[in-house]
Amino acid sequence: MEEPSEEVIEAITTARKNPNLAKNESAVEESSSSFANLALDLKSKVGVKKAASQILEICRAKNVDLPDDEKKATVRIGRILVQNKSIISGKEIFKIIVSEFGLKQSKEEKFKAKKSAGEGCEVAENGPLFLAIKELSDLYFKVR
Repeated sequence: MEEPSEEVIEAITTARKNPNLAKNESAVEESSSSFANLALDLKSKVGVKKAASQILEICRAKNVDLPDDEKKATVRIGRILVQNKSIISGKEIFKIIVSEFGLKQSKEEKFKAKKSAGEGCEVAENGPLFLAIKELSDLYFKVR
């Protein structure tokens, strides 16, 4: 049997690392209108806090998987803003935030994932067990 080419291997690893890449990119495209009239003043602490809270509101509306605690989420967004002060475009900032946090799954998607997990197992009842092990492995190998 023939070994897969390097391009195929790279595509598979990219898909495994970020299975929602196409979904994330479409969310960034849709949000461009939300960030069009957003003024980012990153020269002062007050400006960064205001920008972080504005971006947080937009991210919550776009279902970005941010921490549930308002303060923690604002701090994380503020940290991203400070690290990327050279990027003035709100769309680019949103793209960075989505790539770091990802998007929340809808209830439909979660149900489909649970249902399809059983189909991939030899014994369909092992689907929830497979999902639990997969979640643990994702947490264990999470790249920060």
